[in-house]
Amino acid sequence: MIAKNVLVPIATGIEEIEAVTIVDVLRRAGLTVRVSTIEEREVIGANGIKIVADSDFLDEALEDFDAIVVPGGSEAARRFAAHGGLGTAIKSFCHNNNLVAAICASPAVVLAPLGLLNQKKATCYPSLSDRIKNFVDERVVTDGNIITSQGPGTAMAFAFRVVEFLAGEKIAHNLKRDIIVGI
Repeated sequence: MIAKNVLVPIATGIEEIEAVTIVDVLRRAGLTVRVSTIEEREVIGANGIKIVADSDFLDEALEDFDAIVVPGGSEAARRFAAHGGLGTAIKSFCHNNNLVAAICASPAVVLAPLGLLNQKKATCYPSLSDRIKNFVDERVVTDGNIITSQGPGTAMAFAFRVVEFLAGEKIAHNLKRDIIVGI
């Protein structure tokens, strides 16, 4: 298997369950994950949990990554959307057919305004569904190189869908068995 590198941005107000689940599951699957902040190195999540980034987003060589996976949290999603460099990177990943994945508020607040979901089926936190043209009320939706998911309770299923996309179904299946996941 070819090693895959995944960038996970973080910001103040990040939904901790989503961020940590994504990083944990992807690393367990053998993917290289870099947690990269668009703010200070240490951010406070939506529920008061401190998360420390591996790097500063502005220092990253984006061409080294195969995927970008954006956690949610309403405040963090607004901060992601306001960060021009992150938006440019997400659009570039998408247009280069690299994986772009987002969960919770981020599909509606970050991806949709970039125009990336105009021709795609996608999901998000249900109260934001009116912001996505082709909203699908499912836990996780894959359409081409974009994966979206609904929220904290779907974080594990979302992370495994990313693993399937990047590392294959066999690795995802074996990892589910190893950590006793019934999804």
